[in-house]
Amino acid sequence: MNLTRPERENIFQKVVALVDKKHFKPDLNGVNWHAVVEERRARVLDSETPEQFEREMQEMVTQLKTSHTGFFHQSARTIPARLSINATFDKCDVSGAERWMFLDVHEGGPAHNAGLEPGDVLIAVSEEDIRPPKQPVFKMGQATRITVLKRNGKEASLDLNVPSPKMKKHPVNTPQAVVFRRLDDGIGLLRVTMFPGIVGIDFARDIDRAVRELQCDRLIVDMRGNTGGGIGGLRLMSYLTPEKKPIGYSLSRARAEKGFKKEALPRFGKIPHSKLALIWLALRYARVAGSVAVVTEGLGPQPFHGRVVMLVNHHSASART
Repeated sequence: MNLTRPERENIFQKVVALVDKKHFKPDLNGVNWHAVVEERRARVLDSETPEQFEREMQEMVTQLKTSHTGFFHQSARTIPARLSINATFDKCDVSGAERWMFLDVHEGGPAHNAGLEPGDVLIAVSEEDIRPPKQPVFKMGQATRITVLKRNGKEASLDLNVPSPKMKKHPVNTPQAVVFRRLDDGIGLLRVTMFPGIVGIDFARDIDRAVRELQCDRLIVDMRGNTGGGIGGLRLMSYLTPEKKPIGYSLSRARAEKGFKKEALPRFGKIPHSKLALIWLALRYARVAGSVAVVTEGLGPQPFHGRVVMLVNHHSASART
């Protein structure tokens, strides 16, 4: 089904208005959102196919530089790689041609399960040559044949089996959120790929288990390619400082516009152990509409305090906030 130009214009204007309404401050990350809109308007509206229109709209909202912001068909047929196959890409040069190289490949995700590794170079998706600036996208709920140049210099074709998303309104495949292992000389490696769940009770348990089993006095926290998520990251932050420490606050636009004092905001400083406590949390914070001050949980001294290294890159959505 093709879209007429008036239909494309209508969708375009609705998306622009939705960003203005839903984003706390579209220009927060140093991006002039309305300048981006005007710069890309012609390219978006001149799209010849629905697929091209979807791709151009996706690339436009990506300029906001906010995690979990995207544009997709209601069928969630094509989703950016970091959300669909749990992998990120960087540009690289291959024999004088610009290509996409796999950078972060998260364990438990479709790319990792297919045997892809950082350093592999993407050549084609469904027999279509893919190279920058065109972004790789993958169909969810089916297998996609791709061609890659492996790190050993040999080309290989393989199938990426991409599951259907559990929620079409939030089409994200979830890799293994917490991966850990003990390195030589008592060094612990903790890789956190995302913060799943709104409150993150299961995620917090995984972090507890990782710290307990690593038993290390030096720790590497790898958040390269982390896609962000919910408040579960509070448990990770709490292991990095012994005392309760303010780490920021969350505000609704309505509360910000009315004025506020951050010292007077309700405090959130403990991820509950049981999901039954979610009812209590909902009742306690219902009236403040997400306007809370966040403090670490005060988990006490850890053997690795003062000897922690954090790894991030430009794909780390939450590690830089």
